Amino acid sequence: MPLENNLFRRLFVLPTDNLLLQLMRYTFVGGVAFVVDFALLYILTEYCHFYYIASATISFIAGLLVNLVYIRDILGHVNVQTTEIYARAD
Repeated sequence: MPLENNLFRRLFVLPTDNLLLQLMRYTFVGGVAFVVDFALLYILTEYCHFYYIASATISFIAGLLVNLVYIRDILGHVNVQTTEIYARAD
């Protein structure tokens, strides 16, 4: 168990300058956001019978929020202002 915890910390928690590791982290975060977006779209459209544009909007926003939270928590942005750089719409 300590080896698995150490591996998780090295892969997802500790800051790194390794570009391949950063790419893997961003791919993981994007994949999780995609799964949340697609699953919520399917659930809202098929089971809750929402209009597809409304369910697409809701699921897109949920996926976006998951993406920002994971970037902040998993990718090591200790300061929330670092994450807000990606959230600004200038």
